[in-house]
Amino acid sequence: MARSTPDPPSDRYDDALFQALMRLDTPALVHHVRTARRDDLPAPVLARAYRELLAQGRNEAAEAAIERLFGGELGDPPSGVGKPEYMGWLLRTAAKHSTNWQEALDLYQAALGKIARALVRTQGANAHTAWKAFCYQRLIDAKRERDGRRGERVEPPHVSLESEDSINPVERALGFSFQGSVAPDREEEMMGFLQACMERVEDPLVREVGLAQFFNGPPVPISGRDPYGLGLKPLTERLGLTLDQVNRLKRKARDVLRDGWNEWNEKDWRP
Repeated sequence: MARSTPDPPSDRYDDALFQALMRLDTPALVHHVRTARRDDLPAPVLARAYRELLAQGRNEAAEAAIERLFGGELGDPPSGVGKPEYMGWLLRTAAKHSTNWQEALDLYQAALGKIARALVRTQGANAHTAWKAFCYQRLIDAKRERDGRRGERVEPPHVSLESEDSINPVERALGFSFQGSVAPDREEEMMGFLQACMERVEDPLVREVGLAQFFNGPPVPISGRDPYGLGLKPLTERLGLTLDQVNRLKRKARDVLRDGWNEWNEKDWRP
């Protein structure tokens, strides 16, 4: 039996906050969401609560959660940058990908819409475990759509293996590009299939490393600094493991991807 490592303190703390929040009745929960200090209600907890509350049909409470998560006056530049209580970092990132303030606001709002929609779908099941990476990927998706509407050249989401920094992490793990291997109109479906394979892994450490490295946005660093500047905690620190231990888990997660890829190709996916 594979040994499991306890969740790091921050993850246990967030989980305890989430469990306590979900035990409240709707009026008490709405009041707490609207009045609690930010330190007592971290963004990943709000995001997870929003998803769970909608699933339970507690729409009033879910609306309060998403309003608190996305709330805050945007203001005017430069003082307005960062005003949103929780999502100021995403607004600053949108500004870096835009040529003027209005363009940044439009991109930011489009990204929030994508985040809200993704949270209630399969891809949002583990968003709270890599919150900033999850949001960042939705921002990049919104930017790609914006640039396409303006008629600018849009970089495809999956590129040749020559561009190591921008390649899809799943392609890198499998060792080849999807271009020419997967029909463009099947690629999103295939990625969802592979993610579902990873989410079904029984070993919680293999599952967490696989999702963090291959799905839900930029790969969470295994150790050292976050190259994306998103404040992502390295997996060695998050899991309390050595570099060698995390690398072994990553190799097991890569095997899951390969098995999933083989299963995908054994099926007849043609309409």
